[in-house]
Amino acid sequence: MIRKMSDNWSRGLFRTQDAGFSLIEAMIVVVMIAIMAAWGFPQVMKIMPRYRLKEAARSVYQNVQLAKMTAVKEGSPCVVVFSSTGYTLFLDLNQDFVMDASDKVIKQVNWSEFKDVAMSSCNLPGSMIAFTPDGRTMNNTGGLGMGTIVLQSNAGAGSLSIVISSAGNVKVG
Repeated sequence: MIRKMSDNWSRGLFRTQDAGFSLIEAMIVVVMIAIMAAWGFPQVMKIMPRYRLKEAARSVYQNVQLAKMTAVKEGSPCVVVFSSTGYTLFLDLNQDFVMDASDKVIKQVNWSEFKDVAMSSCNLPGSMIAFTPDGRTMNNTGGLGMGTIVLQSNAGAGSLSIVISSAGNVKVG
């Protein structure tokens, strides 16, 4: 009589008693995971201040680009005003480069949104930059708007500069 191999499996001829994990094996895996976590956590905490600084610089970059696109789309100057507490984007409907009741606020960002990051310097004239409907920059005196905003990490991760050219190009470096 010839038996099929599958019959032997179903009758238990090839079954073993070692099915599953032992408690010792499970404990070894838990200890290994704990060791890897203990080693990795400080490494993650070291890179967080630099990540936050890059996030703040990326936010400035994106919002300056938003101001440029809004000026072109709306056909009216869009202004970004920087201060020690944050920055504001507004559509300057009366074209006086000052935010007043007739202007439309697009976005306000507070530096406190980015833990341990502050603006250390801004060499834009009047701490503002305006984008004209053709995408070029202007300052509050009618001249070319260009300059640098420097963000500093208060947690020792260095600084990053956001450079705005007179052609309206923005670069983070």
